Amino acid sequence: NYVIEDYFPQPPKFGDLNQEEPPKIPFILPWQQRGDRLDMEIHINLFYPNALNPNKWKRESSGPMVQVSEAFAYHVDVQKMQDPSYTTLPFSGTWNRVAPWLPWMYMGDTPGHMIYSAFMGAGEDLEEIHSRQVLDYVEKNYPKYFTAPETYDPKTPSLSSLELYAIEQTPAPVK
Repeated sequence: NYVIEDYFPQPPKFGDLNQEEPPKIPFILPWQQRGDRLDMEIHINLFYPNALNPNKWKRESSGPMVQVSEAFAYHVDVQKMQDPSYTTLPFSGTWNRVAPWLPWMYMGDTPGHMIYSAFMGAGEDLEEIHSRQVLDYVEKNYPKYFTAPETYDPKTPSLSSLELYAIEQTPAPVK
């Protein structure tokens, strides 16, 4: 999510591992019009120190550095995008991520990576996005995902899953 300001938000600090101050980039989104549809792709490529130091997290850490790439694609109706009465827009899109093994897999520095691929979207009804079968399962087993947070502070640090893992877990014994 973005808070619309003059510049794109600064990248995460990754628990103060990322000390570099990058240049400010004007907040201009790369929309392209194709007929009655607007399309946008956003690519994020990261390379940063691993919060799971391999000297401590021998089985969980993929190595001293983490390389991650994410690709988002958004598709929006042109007329709805230009209608000021909308405060949110129905859209469809995809999210893809290439990242190291997840720490709980205990792959250590074994060569390889994970690929995530998902459809995403928003609409008037959740059934525009997911099947009724999926919604029923989530509602039964994970009901918290049907209630939005009451507050959102964009200044709250966004911790990576590796940072959270380092906070919440202890290193697995070496085999």
